[in-house]
Amino acid sequence: MSENRINGDTSLPKEQLIDLCSEFNSLKPYFSAVEFIADQPSVDAIRNEIRAIVTHFGRCVYHERLCKTDKARRIDFSVYDENCRGCDDYEVESNIAKAERHLKRCKLDCFKALCVELDIRTSDLLSDLEEKCSLIHVCDGMYAVEVITAKEKAVEYFTAAKICDAEGGEDEVVSSAYGKAFEKYSLFYELLVDPDAAVDSDACRDAQGKRILISREIERLAESETAVSIARKSAKAFRASLRALTKLVD
Repeated sequence: MSENRINGDTSLPKEQLIDLCSEFNSLKPYFSAVEFIADQPSVDAIRNEIRAIVTHFGRCVYHERLCKTDKARRIDFSVYDENCRGCDDYEVESNIAKAERHLKRCKLDCFKALCVELDIRTSDLLSDLEEKCSLIHVCDGMYAVEVITAKEKAVEYFTAAKICDAEGGEDEVVSSAYGKAFEKYSLFYELLVDPDAAVDSDACRDAQGKRILISREIERLAESETAVSIARKSAKAFRASLRALTKLVD
């Protein structure tokens, strides 16, 4: 057992609990994102892991406090909890280890759920953009190259994570793989929803050196292509009407 304890030799291991709490707190933004965008089964699975973490953390304190209150008598702790065997070091270490395992699984599930959802959302966003206009015409194709590169990276890392997961890799290794994939998908997502901020401001400029806002360029091209599409439909309708009139004259 670690010698670094809170309130003396009979208390809990300080460094382990601080590390546990710190890592748990670092997951809060990811879990909030999962709650916001992921499906309910994914949210429920992560909530179960969080409940398990809190349970084992609580048992550490529970065992230690009972031990401190009646250490001399070494009472039968099964009276309080059938799973509680006493306040020995093993019991505390065991629950810390279990909490850490659930924390690793929680982290993995968060990154995995976020990757799955971002994969769907980026695909939908890209389809919507491509329906608006041909991205190859935005900033002389520069934006299209950025989008294709970001998509390929995200898919590459996500595929690698799924393979690692399917092969039964350690939770920490699989979590790291999904975490890297999540970072790539986040960049890809930002490139689609806020291209002006995601793309280097010096990368897209007109002949006079003035910066071109990609979002405006997309809207301009979309309006232009819509106008062309309407003109083509009108021309097609006119030709159809002309053929019909020709038949009437004949």
